[in-house]
Amino acid sequence: MEETPAEGIILAIKTIIFAISVLAFVGVGVLFWNEKKTSKNVSTPWSGLYKLKLFISGSIANVFDTLGVGSFAPLTAFDKYWSLIDDRKLPGTLNVQSILPSLIQSFLFMEFVKIDFKTLVFLVVGSSLGGFCGGLVVGKFNRRKVRVSMLVGYFIFMLIILFNQLGLSPLGGDLLGLTGTRLMIGFFSMMIIGLFPAFGLGNYAPTQIALFALGMNPLAAFPIMTTAGTIQSSVTSLAFVFRKAINVRVALFLTASGIVGVILAVPLVTHADPSLLRWVLFGVVLFNIRMLWVSLKGERVVEEEAETLPQTA
Repeated sequence: MEETPAEGIILAIKTIIFAISVLAFVGVGVLFWNEKKTSKNVSTPWSGLYKLKLFISGSIANVFDTLGVGSFAPLTAFDKYWSLIDDRKLPGTLNVQSILPSLIQSFLFMEFVKIDFKTLVFLVVGSSLGGFCGGLVVGKFNRRKVRVSMLVGYFIFMLIILFNQLGLSPLGGDLLGLTGTRLMIGFFSMMIIGLFPAFGLGNYAPTQIALFALGMNPLAAFPIMTTAGTIQSSVTSLAFVFRKAINVRVALFLTASGIVGVILAVPLVTHADPSLLRWVLFGVVLFNIRMLWVSLKGERVVEEEAETLPQTA
């Protein structure tokens, strides 16, 4: 059967993100090899209980990731409870573990969700450009103000989704592609959303919200956000490779368990009713509101403690 232009472009997209992911894993492999060769101490064997904790953490976190919540927050919560990873290597380890599960999600969602390929390309490029710019401008913005703005925005969108589900709002729709003005708005929206990870904020929920507001089917967000997420995690992981700030063994174990979570969750998403996915999005937004609120409260406590410290001359 002759390949259509759309199929050819989707194949090209898959090839590009696969190549970027492989490049990141090659970097991780080189780091692992150098550490093994230069380390004077033999790696401490893991207990069965520790392996079980890693498996539970990785699989459950990536079920949430596939549902659109993201894997970073659940894994960070598991780490705080079980002390799984050295804090200095936590960010790099989180990025590495997410590469392969995100890649599989991207491939599967592109296969199951027949989204318009031009929309996919435009929005993924926009998100990637935003991610690149985020690394350049992150130091120029007040992170607390950004997070407060996000908290307000999430609360407003939570109300919009709720009104939509109750039949009180015209937003939301069943589009699988954008054209004209909507496509350009989507592109620039994804550029802004691509900045969020540089401020320690997830981009899954904002992506779903933006596409929801543009009238797209809730399912259409999944191939877009997983493809963009794969590229961003891969590029970010390479930066952590150069800094040698990754626990490679843990990252690889979480990757393997994360794949199990993805395989379990993808059928749930692709066969779900759009209305149900909107309620899932409502829950994701609530989750993000809570996480941001807790984060802001924590920052406030640290600031107050710092103000009470005696000043030295």
